[in-house]
Amino acid sequence: MAKRVTTKLSSTKPAASKPTAPPLLSTPAAPARAATVPASPPVLAKPAAPVPPALPAPAPAALAASKRTVTFSIVAPAAHAVSLAGTFTNWDRAPIQLEKEKDGVWKKTLALAPGTYEYRLLVDGQWQDDPQCDRRVPNPFGTQNCLRMVA
Repeated sequence: MAKRVTTKLSSTKPAASKPTAPPLLSTPAAPARAATVPASPPVLAKPAAPVPPALPAPAPAALAASKRTVTFSIVAPAAHAVSLAGTFTNWDRAPIQLEKEKDGVWKKTLALAPGTYEYRLLVDGQWQDDPQCDRRVPNPFGTQNCLRMVA
């Protein structure tokens, strides 16, 4: 039969610590004195401008009434595809497709709000000027954009 061996572990308690007082400040607080200079009034921020009441959104009929119909067209009987891009489409990568008529004229009528718009025609993948437009502005690509004024 095997002997049991038991070991007694001694426990050591840490030395009891005495509670300590918070450290003293190096300089004693100065006694309160009466103010010799009168306190200045607080600086107030300027009042904000009144906010006008929000206007109601215009009715869809009012929006449609403020837009004008504008027709874009180009004579290109041999073209396979003609599209239109401009500031009114945010120069979208999918420009507006014009429709080919029997006489070879490509047309599209849009409803645009009054303003000045820049645009270009894309004929069979090549940018072209609108031959009917007499107003142009330079663009950053070394060519010109056509201008359409809508009143």
